[in-house]
Amino acid sequence: MSKTHNATNNDDIVDNLVTQIQANELRKCKVKLNYLDALTPKKRRKPNPPKNYEFFEVTIPSMTLDDFRHHFRMTRSCCEDIMTRVGNRIRVFNIQKKFLFTVWMLTTRESFGAVGTRFGLSKGPSHQYFRDIMDGLIVLFKEYVAWPSVVELSHIEQGFKPKSGGYVPGIVGAIDSCHLLIKKPSRYSIYCNPKQTHSIILQGVCDHQKIFTDIYVGAPGCLTPERVYNNSPLSKLIKELIPEDYHIVGNIFIPQKQNLIVPFPDQDTLNQPQKVFNECLAAANMTILQAFQLLLARFRRLTFLDTANPEMANKMICSCVILHNHILMHDLDENPEEFLNEWPELYMNEDPSGVIASDDDADGLAKRDYLVSLLEFI
Repeated sequence: MSKTHNATNNDDIVDNLVTQIQANELRKCKVKLNYLDALTPKKRRKPNPPKNYEFFEVTIPSMTLDDFRHHFRMTRSCCEDIMTRVGNRIRVFNIQKKFLFTVWMLTTRESFGAVGTRFGLSKGPSHQYFRDIMDGLIVLFKEYVAWPSVVELSHIEQGFKPKSGGYVPGIVGAIDSCHLLIKKPSRYSIYCNPKQTHSIILQGVCDHQKIFTDIYVGAPGCLTPERVYNNSPLSKLIKELIPEDYHIVGNIFIPQKQNLIVPFPDQDTLNQPQKVFNECLAAANMTILQAFQLLLARFRRLTFLDTANPEMANKMICSCVILHNHILMHDLDENPEEFLNEWPELYMNEDPSGVIASDDDADGLAKRDYLVSLLEFI
């Protein structure tokens, strides 16, 4: 009887051990499965968003003229013309899709992934397409951003006369500079501007039609307007580019030169002809402010360049200036206010301390006094 009882106890012990072992194994399996489930999302590649293969092939060709101009900031014929010019300079397969993709990127602030999905392009190659088209545009830089000839200067002077009230002769351009915001570069604190954000400075000269005739891009955001101008190639070549009877107009933060006329400082101590002269210069100088505003309104990417690479930012700025000039040369009679609903606020480059430029020369001061004397005679 006792043996039978002992055998029964041994069987129960064995059964209990087997049950525990099975429970432990099951628990280990559950732990292992949970561990694998926790790792799976990290190792598994996220599925690519579905691409819209009909947008380029169907939607864009069916756009009306107004819709195309609204999205691409230029007419269809204007776009085809510059696209052909780029295609003749660089060898890019399927340039039409890549060119329209690049223009869409520059005219909006959408991400590469979103625009790539719209055009049926993968995110990785789309970056290279963007660079290729911009390189092709920059090859055309000297064709679109060039200083006018002497004959063209005379035509530009006539265009500036009504802008300055007709009282200041010889104006062939307006100059100023503005900040274009970028991401914080990793090792470049010099790009920190007075507003404690990071930016690249674009200095531009434009004619009476808001076409840029000279730009200097790449100066870090910490520089004052005077230093930007003195570092630019224009400051070394201005006497060669502009005859003595002509000049461009700027603001008080840029030095007064023989071919660069700026307003009189200290408005409270000026006589009446000097005040009128300042008003005429300010009216003429509004042209470059309008050119900057039109540039940023067309190409919204410039309101914030989503890159920490200054070289890449410079390429985007130059590409937008080339497209801006091409549009004005091709569609000068177009009214941009019809399709540019938002006009961004400009961050102009001014000395935060209010210190005016001090690198004036005697010839420039004498010429400014002479122009005021003509105004007094009138």
